[in-house]
Amino acid sequence: MEKITDTVPKLKGESNFDNWRHDLQLFIDHKDLDLWPVLTGTVVAAIDAPLPTPSEREVRQTLADELGVSPANVTDAEIRVWIKENILNINEEYAWFRKANADCIHYLSASLKDSIKTFIRGQRNAAAAYRIICNTYGKVNAHTFQQRWSAWVTCTYKPSGQYGVFITKWKKALSELLECSPDRLSQQLQYAQFIEAIRAHPSTEHFVTSFKPDLSNPRLMDDVFSEFMSSELSRRHYTALASSSSTADRKDKDGKDDNKRRNNGTRGGGRQRGGRRSDNNNRNKDKGGEKKSADLWCDFHHRKGGHDSDNCFFNPKNKGKSRQQGGPSAASSSSQNSPMYEKGVDTPNASSARFDPDQYFLNASSAVISRF
Repeated sequence: MEKITDTVPKLKGESNFDNWRHDLQLFIDHKDLDLWPVLTGTVVAAIDAPLPTPSEREVRQTLADELGVSPANVTDAEIRVWIKENILNINEEYAWFRKANADCIHYLSASLKDSIKTFIRGQRNAAAAYRIICNTYGKVNAHTFQQRWSAWVTCTYKPSGQYGVFITKWKKALSELLECSPDRLSQQLQYAQFIEAIRAHPSTEHFVTSFKPDLSNPRLMDDVFSEFMSSELSRRHYTALASSSSTADRKDKDGKDDNKRRNNGTRGGGRQRGGRRSDNNNRNKDKGGEKKSADLWCDFHHRKGGHDSDNCFFNPKNKGKSRQQGGPSAASSSSQNSPMYEKGVDTPNASSARFDPDQYFLNASSAVISRF
């Protein structure tokens, strides 16, 4: 089995910090791609201790209250599903995190000289230990911070890009920036910047305006990533289905038109000309009927309806037009439906203020850069 000392040089100090960090990441990624985010602090535990499993009676009563039914109407299967989703799965994830955290502490300690290990002796949190080493020996100056900040804020979700690739690049840029300033990048700031990043893709407007996360959740960004990827997977799936269905409909219609033309071609003289005129009239009638009754596909609603993507009020191109011409109410109130609000963040009356990612990112990023 490959040892960490075979591939990762021991950290001596500032002189080999960059090489040490690079080789350490390569080694840890080779062991498990999920470990590096734990070491750098981008992935944290959702709970501090395993959750106790409630009794069947308690779960039955809880489900009855949630569903608004009598406890006698709650089935055993529903109880098992609730316990699995709310207790067992969370405890299983916590057990994985504890193991991952222990592995990271082991790898980190094994890559340090004995004189440097004293800085993290007794530390059981891998991310905290790694942060101590980076703050002590990492060459983090204003220039490095600005470079990593720029790389983070310019990482956007392009219309031609893949959402999985974008998420990977964005999280990598965030991880490198957190090494410079772990205490100044709150989850609210990370969320606000993520919203800015995905707005480069026009089809994400519906997600931006409808998704309302709990900003106090310690795993805010994990939930945001999960919901965003699920939303994009669903949107692309239905877009592909609509495209396939549209292509099939066109081929079927073209085939019917060809058959009509061949049938009309067997007739002679005036009947043939009359048949063509009749065929043209029928096609024109069909087209008119299609325009009136056909359901049009909208990329922003991810379904068929009475309008296409170009005329959707969620289309960024129609925002100004909708406001000026008194368009759909959803367009004029999109700013009121922006994701959640945050109490106590840059607002004189935060208890009633909506959370505006754009304004929050502008204010918070300026404060972070000025303090560095």
